[in-house]
Amino acid sequence: MFDNLEAYSERKLLSGFFLLALLLTLPLVLWQHKPTNDGCAYYVPMIQAFSCFDWKYAYYPMICPAFPTIAGIFALILCLKAFTAAKLTAALFFAATVIPLFFLHKQIFGRKVAILALILFVFCSSFIQYVGGGLLTTSKTFFLILSAYALVAFVKDGRWMAAGLFLIGINGLVLIRPEGVIIGALLWCVFFAVEVINSRSLNYSCRFPRKSIAVLVLSFAVCLPWMMYEYQNVGYYVTDSRQIGVLERFLPERAKDFFKNPSPALMPDEAVFPDSDFDLYAHGLQKIMQKPFRERLIRPLIKGFYHFYLFLALPVLFLRMMAKKWLVEESFLLAIILFHSTIMIVILGGCWTLKRYIIPVMPLMLGWSAVGACGLFAFIQGKIKGRILLKLLIVVIGSVLLWDGMKGIRPSLSSVKQARQFNFNEGTVWLNNNYLSLLPSDWSRLESTRTNYHCGGKPIILTSQLYFGYLAGSETIHPHHYKDSYSLRELCHLCYVKKVNFVVLEEDMVTACSELLEGYKTDPLFRLLFVGSNKQYSFKILGFNPNLKPPLVKKNST
Repeated sequence: MFDNLEAYSERKLLSGFFLLALLLTLPLVLWQHKPTNDGCAYYVPMIQAFSCFDWKYAYYPMICPAFPTIAGIFALILCLKAFTAAKLTAALFFAATVIPLFFLHKQIFGRKVAILALILFVFCSSFIQYVGGGLLTTSKTFFLILSAYALVAFVKDGRWMAAGLFLIGINGLVLIRPEGVIIGALLWCVFFAVEVINSRSLNYSCRFPRKSIAVLVLSFAVCLPWMMYEYQNVGYYVTDSRQIGVLERFLPERAKDFFKNPSPALMPDEAVFPDSDFDLYAHGLQKIMQKPFRERLIRPLIKGFYHFYLFLALPVLFLRMMAKKWLVEESFLLAIILFHSTIMIVILGGCWTLKRYIIPVMPLMLGWSAVGACGLFAFIQGKIKGRILLKLLIVVIGSVLLWDGMKGIRPSLSSVKQARQFNFNEGTVWLNNNYLSLLPSDWSRLESTRTNYHCGGKPIILTSQLYFGYLAGSETIHPHHYKDSYSLRELCHLCYVKKVNFVVLEEDMVTACSELLEGYKTDPLFRLLFVGSNKQYSFKILGFNPNLKPPLVKKNST
């Protein structure tokens, strides 16, 4: 079915797949306007700050620096909006992954299977969706596949070229996600063991593992500037502040005193409700663990391995083992898949995971999926007379996968979602036209804390709808980051401490503070400024009077 593709040279073949991947994601890069919550809260404002040389807000200890930096460079050089730069960066990493993925599967399964693996990869709707959301998932995938290919290549020839590619791969992993340190460390240990074994079995004149040591030293040199930034801000030489909890759990007290930065000028802890024992992550974990086991673990795992591809791969895995056709290189791939998946379950603190945490390792499975697809096509071809029907079936499957990938730009049929978007757009226009006249001229920007990133934007809005804050280009305070539920008095305290100018009153805010629904009408601290015209979705913007220009605070009649 795909034999004609084998006639092309590797350069033409990979160029074609690279351009195809970019073409499939181009509609999302151009026309998807809604970032994910992570994009609204972190990536987009950080990229925007980078492109404006606002270094204080361009980096944050809880977010590894590679993705915001690369996207920020694109935004700066190409004069792109921050979200567009994030999508373009994700698209380029997605397209670039076809190169190491092809050579990896070609070494193990041959050219034909590698080509089919690329077809499965570029039509994977989940990756296409992540590009539209401007997420770093595709960048982690690229570095993971590059590391795996370099490791397999090093097993075969032990050359410096493979060591150089491995250096790029593991450094990318370390600087793109917090778990990258664990994955990179394990891969380096395997790399070291391979070099030691090869030097002994091939009787090299130099048995010292110089390539492994060079990779280790250079990796430390590359990561050191970022680790120094972390040390100055959160007190430890880590690559992500979320690693500190693990360090403090296992390090002895004397070791903590030795490694921890004693400076009092570290990034401050959150102190909105100092007497409260509310822990955002523990609260989130508790809510997740209330879900059925199937919903919190089994389903995300199946989706992470992209169910259709997983069901193609599993029979091939079993049959190759039973027929004794299993290769050593396949053991490497399977070990990386199992280790990565285990890490992404264990480090989250319980028996749960998310699809996007698992899917970066899925392309390592595509060799087996491609072999399964070849067998399936051969079986169908034997049952269906004529190649036209088989080609039509392939076109239908590809169209379905693409339609699923275009979720971010498909029109919504939900009237409530349409009403929400309409009111968001209206509210954004009103806010952009009026907030300057309401905001005090000397209003200061918020500073980030160890658990909450602030982008330094104006005005400051209290809302759980991060997308509205993104549309307004404002600083967004999410109420559920500090407490699960509020009394009206507690909500006012949050507004005072976080310098909130406006409060968005909609259904999620009512869930957080039910007293606000009617309380704003009589409380002098609030006043109604805007009401969304589409009544299918209740949407109001309230002004928090103490943080607006005087004399807006109503006086109590006595």
